[in-house]
Amino acid sequence: MVPTLGGKRPRVEIPSSVKKKICQIKLSQPNITILDLKQSIYEELNINIGKSTIGDILKASKRWLTIPEDCAEFTRARHARHEQLEEAVFSWLTYMTSHQAIVSDEMLVEKAKEFGEELGITNFAYSNGWLGRFKKRRGIKQRPRKGRVICSNANP
Repeated sequence: MVPTLGGKRPRVEIPSSVKKKICQIKLSQPNITILDLKQSIYEELNINIGKSTIGDILKASKRWLTIPEDCAEFTRARHARHEQLEEAVFSWLTYMTSHQAIVSDEMLVEKAKEFGEELGITNFAYSNGWLGRFKKRRGIKQRPRKGRVICSNANP
């Protein structure tokens, strides 16, 4: 049985891979109870997850089952509002950096606006907040290069 020391259970950051595993177990064993799932995860991974947390994970199972393998170790799912836009901007950025082009934040925002117009996206703010979250979701870091700043993908 999962040990409890009395009082509150400590907060645990649960990686997406574990959330995906919980959903896969439930999918393969539809009659398994939340308590059995909790016990199984504890025995296999030594992670004590609360029953309500498992319930919340199962309610969002569609989201967790679609997590790509390269994002499986994140603890939170970060989804863009306009996936096509972000995919287009990221593809352009990858192309530019592969050709040793220097890309600034302003260039990224301008290119995003161009792609947004082409995709028919209206009522969207291409703000610094969006840019920061885009770079965080895609693992983009800025590093100095001969007195200038270049954007690069942290995961080549």
